[in-house]
Amino acid sequence: MSYPNLRNSRTSAAFVAAALVAFSAQSAPTKAPLSPSIDQSVAAQSCAAGRVRGALFEATALAPGAKGSARFTVSHGAIEIALAVWDLPPATDVGPGFLTHSVWAITAEGLAVPLGELVVERGRGKLRTLTPLSSFGLIVTAEPHFAIAAPSEAVVLRTAGDTSLTARYRAVARSAYEYLAAAQGIPLALAQATSATRLAHDQGAAEFAAEPMARAENELARAQGLFANDPRSALGAAVARDATQAAGVAAAIAVERYAELRYENLLAESARREAAAEAAADEARAAADEARWKVSETEAREANEIRRREQAEVTAAQAEIEKRALRGRLLQQLNLVLETRDSARGLIVNLGDVLFDVGRFTLRSPAREKLAKLSGLVLANPGLRLEVEGHTDSTGNDDLNQELAEDRAAAVRDYLVEQRVAEDAISSRGYGETQPVASNETTAGRQQNRRVEIIVSGDAIGTMDGGTRP
Repeated sequence: MSYPNLRNSRTSAAFVAAALVAFSAQSAPTKAPLSPSIDQSVAAQSCAAGRVRGALFEATALAPGAKGSARFTVSHGAIEIALAVWDLPPATDVGPGFLTHSVWAITAEGLAVPLGELVVERGRGKLRTLTPLSSFGLIVTAEPHFAIAAPSEAVVLRTAGDTSLTARYRAVARSAYEYLAAAQGIPLALAQATSATRLAHDQGAAEFAAEPMARAENELARAQGLFANDPRSALGAAVARDATQAAGVAAAIAVERYAELRYENLLAESARREAAAEAAADEARAAADEARWKVSETEAREANEIRRREQAEVTAAQAEIEKRALRGRLLQQLNLVLETRDSARGLIVNLGDVLFDVGRFTLRSPAREKLAKLSGLVLANPGLRLEVEGHTDSTGNDDLNQELAEDRAAAVRDYLVEQRVAEDAISSRGYGETQPVASNETTAGRQQNRRVEIIVSGDAIGTMDGGTRP
């Protein structure tokens, strides 16, 4: 076995113990489990049925003078590989953190299968092993320990040949192991065990693979104790290899468990995002439903308002029709009693002058009879309002004419009140000679101007109070 500064070591037990303590005390930041991330390829070949009996290796830039070959033999359904290399420099020449070499079979599907550690002494090394694989390529890599789970990108030898079958795989970056630089002056087996344990620890093996990790640490401590007492201890080397193996198992479990957790986290995150998206979609649907509901509610209110206005218009139109009908009937009925005409102010009933004695305001008997009939019509149609207006001709004194007009209008109002017409529904006013309807220059004209008029109005017949006099 060849290892710098370790082969044929005469270091005292005390120095070895100190070196072990110093190496074990080295710390590095805890890392996520390593995963292959570098794309690599190697020429592959089919060894089934003995079609290919062997292969030659080609050296890489990491070991330009190295050489090697492999012989394949079919044995009981498996392929026996007998591999030999020469002029291969120690793994430590590749860089800090590398301590040994490993052989890998790379399948056409990209699977890297470990075939074992290649122990190199003075540049030469051999390995004999079996594999159930029938088609593969071979690579030799530098590694931090023999129990590593995935090949590093530090390939020193690989199978060569003119073949159409190329196996592509992924490797761990060399930089991932640089922090594992071993302390000088300790046995190779112990250095590998220390690197393996430290690497497993940094990949979370204490959490994900507690049992094999504890075994690796215990075996490492035991190996350290054995080497501290005897730097050449064969038992120490065996125990150290056990520690390396346990650490490799712990690291592999950690990598697998980390991948599972990562997948579970991805699933959980995906589920969370899906739930958030669904919640957002539900919220959006709820908002849309609310918006549609509000629109529908607004449309319903608007439709109701339109229907209400239309109904109001229909009702108003019907009411107007009914008012006009009532107005027409009342006009006919009043005309049977006294001369009546329609106007903007309402229905104007003309009592004329013949219902009073000349120059007086006392109602004659025919006048009372006609007014009694008029009051009956008013009482039969609630909601009517009466305005009694007295007028004279221009003969005589203006003041006397005004007084006579007022007295005649009041007489008519008082008689209608006696006939049970509501007092607050009737008023009277005298205009004297100020509102002539004919010329006062003729007898006929003066007779027309001497009159009492009753203006019948009210909402019941479509005429509001306060109309403008014509």
